[in-house]
Amino acid sequence: MTETILDNPEVSNKNLQIPNPYPSILTRVKSMVIDWVFMLLLLVITSNIIGSSENFPVWIKVVLFLLIMTYEPILTSLGATLGQFIMGIRVRNIHNTNKKINLFFAFLRFYVKALLGWLSFIAISFTGKRRAIHDMAGMSVVVRK
Repeated sequence: MTETILDNPEVSNKNLQIPNPYPSILTRVKSMVIDWVFMLLLLVITSNIIGSSENFPVWIKVVLFLLIMTYEPILTSLGATLGQFIMGIRVRNIHNTNKKINLFFAFLRFYVKALLGWLSFIAISFTGKRRAIHDMAGMSVVVRK
């Protein structure tokens, strides 16, 4: 029966209520805010731990700082950041949405996003797949899980 409905030209996609696979800008902003709060908490906790000890090796401080600062690109290339996971969105390869983006494109995407800030999100309203400028630079698309 499903085949009959899908093959019937009188039944439009609007009547089927198929959700858009590309999340809205609001969903993406919520994901980003969750990540910012999480990173801020990590920075506060880490700085309190490091600040309480005078004998903390510098190399550990540098490693912890780099891990926190590379949180988004590393987790995006591995699967999802905390915000993306909670909001049910994933960053995927533009050519195959079943594939994650590689680490190089995750970093490229991250740096373009950091450089352009909110300006990068303007393109979402004008592209069919709701891609921001940083998505275009990173050869990626954001999809619902």
